[in-house]
Amino acid sequence: MSRKLTWLAAAVFFCVAATAFAAGEITLTMDDLPLQPVNGLVHPTGVQFGFTVAGIANLDAHYHSVGPGSLTYVQDPSIEGTTDGVLSVIFPAPTPIVRFGVARSNMFAIPNGAAIQLFDATNTSLGTTSLNLVQMPTFAEAQFAYSGTPVKRMTVGFPGGPGSGTRFAFDNLAFIPVPEPARAMVLGGGVAIIAASMRLGRRFY
Repeated sequence: MSRKLTWLAAAVFFCVAATAFAAGEITLTMDDLPLQPVNGLVHPTGVQFGFTVAGIANLDAHYHSVGPGSLTYVQDPSIEGTTDGVLSVIFPAPTPIVRFGVARSNMFAIPNGAAIQLFDATNTSLGTTSLNLVQMPTFAEAQFAYSGTPVKRMTVGFPGGPGSGTRFAFDNLAFIPVPEPARAMVLGGGVAIIAASMRLGRRFY
């Protein structure tokens, strides 16, 4: 009987692990590392950041920096930098979910205030989304939310020129760090153990 209980306990463990993987969303709030240029930064989660102006690496964007204060989707500290540049993010593994807040230093609404381009694991573009920023007390902001084909890389640009705000803030980057095959393996292991425990259970009765 104890052997059966051991198998059942293992099955429960694998199912709990699979559930944890399935719900394993991570959110970077930009407050876990010291102030530093974001270009070339590799976060402990494996996320890689880059920042360029006119295609050239640039240091005028910082992690754990001061931006708009506390808005709905962006709160200090955040990634803050010049809107002349393009922020790039490479995920440690393709993620089916991407979500973040973005703001610009303009107290008025900004149509097409940010342009987000997503790429899959083969570096094929999944399209570009124009984000309309909503008027707030300090910066105009919005949230980008995506779910679908897994994303390996993305870029965030800021069209509209200086009249739309010369500084940006980027915060609360959410993604799922575990590759889909890994989750499938864990879940498959749990199913196999449950099946084995059921066969073992029939032997006891």
